[in-house]
Amino acid sequence: MPRSEASRAHGSTGSTRSGVNPADDRSIRWRPLLVIFLVALTYRALYLFEASRLPDFSLFYMDQEYHLEWAKAIASGVWAPPYTLLRDTAFFRAPLYPHLLAGLFKLVGPNPLVARMVQIVIGSLSCSLAYALGSKLLGRRVGILTGVICGLYWVLAYFDGELLISVLLVFLILCAFLLAFLAVERASPILSGLSGLAYGLFAITRPNVLVFLPLAVLWMAREARREGGRRGLLMALLFTALCALPPAAVTLRNHAACGDWVVVASQGGVNFYIGNNPESNGMQAVVPGTRHTWWGGYEDTVAMAEEAAGRSLGPSEVSGYWFGRALNYVRGNPGDWLRLTGRKAVAHIGDVEVPNNEPYEARRGRYWTLRAVPLSFAPLFALFLVALPALLRFGRLPSRMRGERCGLPQRMIRLILLFSLVYSLTVVAFFVTSRYRVPLLPFVIVGAASALVMLWDAL
Repeated sequence: MPRSEASRAHGSTGSTRSGVNPADDRSIRWRPLLVIFLVALTYRALYLFEASRLPDFSLFYMDQEYHLEWAKAIASGVWAPPYTLLRDTAFFRAPLYPHLLAGLFKLVGPNPLVARMVQIVIGSLSCSLAYALGSKLLGRRVGILTGVICGLYWVLAYFDGELLISVLLVFLILCAFLLAFLAVERASPILSGLSGLAYGLFAITRPNVLVFLPLAVLWMAREARREGGRRGLLMALLFTALCALPPAAVTLRNHAACGDWVVVASQGGVNFYIGNNPESNGMQAVVPGTRHTWWGGYEDTVAMAEEAAGRSLGPSEVSGYWFGRALNYVRGNPGDWLRLTGRKAVAHIGDVEVPNNEPYEARRGRYWTLRAVPLSFAPLFALFLVALPALLRFGRLPSRMRGERCGLPQRMIRLILLFSLVYSLTVVAFFVTSRYRVPLLPFVIVGAASALVMLWDAL
């Protein structure tokens, strides 16, 4: 039997031949998939109903206001200053979320409540995706635990109800990894291409994933090489092409709008300076000396860069100016910068939900739905660390939680861990806030769930 056919046969029956407990096989079952979706949706709907009864439910400011007004302008075609800048020049922030929001507004009108309702459905689907990925990697028990914890974890439920990019990031990254796994398991060029597209869409939602994309391309190329032949080549080509398509398209649009080559968005330099300057605490998203409003801060950073240069600057030049100032601080104060970076790293994995637009912990205290499940990041991350050595070695996992040695589940686990590390480094390199680590939560929860299963088996 050819290698590809043998591997697919093994993928469908390997757990049975290795004596895996049926409760821990890697098949994706529709019943738990649906139950997890309904549990997550019910929890989020209860939270949204409770939140909608408070007077500040319809109050939007900072990033949420920015997304909302941008989407309204796209949907209506009516642009008022300063939002005309979003139409006439390179994107300052990645554009996918506001454009999807605008598409929804085209269909139903500019109704933030409907947008939030759609988002809690997407967030609930993400919980089902987390179940599916956990099941494929480590067995059905781990998958079910993962889905349930994701469904009832207040941080995920809270951000699913906010007009922020977090809900989209979680959905896209879970799609990317699950589709990549299924593409290799089934030797499917179509699934491989869809996985690459999910990565590419993630990049035009949060561009720091661009650092990871070459590693994902190499991983898929290696997996496609194992398949061999034209099918393997097509898997690699489709993955790479569709991975690159969204960021390339946005970059070309930026150049067409203002003649400046801006890769996806121009906010990188400003954000890097926010987290690396003498007055930074690594968590407060404000450039020293600028106004503490969204557009006021943006206009001040451009004006300060142009004043220093003595001329008008393009978006990429403004970004380069702030990158340069941050690097000057790093070179001139290496000790202070290392202490600041260490503080950011600790905050990134700490139990406190570092606020950005809103004080998240204080908001949680107002809603019984968010307090109902007493779960925080610290115990989840601690359990993830308990499982981490076994996940890295994989051969030490209980037999019911592993397939062939050095098989596809292990290779995917290593890719996910690599993503988690690279993504975390990009966050810490800039500045830290709780919502920036939200895309990592499903993978932390997968590790926590595997630790719980291992501890249960040990008992």
